[in-house]
Amino acid sequence: MNDLEFSPQMLMGKRLPPYQILKVLEDGGNLIALADWAVAGDALAVDTSVLYSVRGGTSIILATDADKSANAYCDFINDRNRGDLTAYAHDWVYGWFYFTPASLLYLGSYFQMLLGLSDMSKFMYKNFTPGGLVSGWNILKFDLDNPTGNIGAFDLSSTTLLRVEHDQVAGNTHDFTIYLGYVAFVRPLK
Repeated sequence: MNDLEFSPQMLMGKRLPPYQILKVLEDGGNLIALADWAVAGDALAVDTSVLYSVRGGTSIILATDADKSANAYCDFINDRNRGDLTAYAHDWVYGWFYFTPASLLYLGSYFQMLLGLSDMSKFMYKNFTPGGLVSGWNILKFDLDNPTGNIGAFDLSSTTLLRVEHDQVAGNTHDFTIYLGYVAFVRPLK
């Protein structure tokens, strides 16, 4: 599936409830933002790809090198001042991610989106189970009123961190890639 076959209003052939994009947190088509990404664990440095994109242009490559270290996890960390986001405290974050067939074979027990502070003293996160993902574009919904968990009293007033983390199946020796197209605050339309 390429960007011509994907509509941000459709997912797996089903129409999404109407929504309004309120604020973009990450845009795979913004090449300048690559400098804001760091990695940990078995994650490789982020890059861009024209292979898959949500809005034309590029997506961000989140690649896993299974032989890089003894770690079973990958962290992709985007750290920049996003300002006061309290106006969106009861909205959703949608993340547009493209999962390759190989990524679905070797993902472990979770795929996670996290918002927080740079020092990780306060954050909230949402876990997604790989069993619920499909090969191709997936729109992952992070309802800020219903996170999987949080540390500290994170209130969105000084958000700096957007982090994507996942683990791998035990003993994995295969590299794989996930593509990030877009992450944004959205509000369902009534």
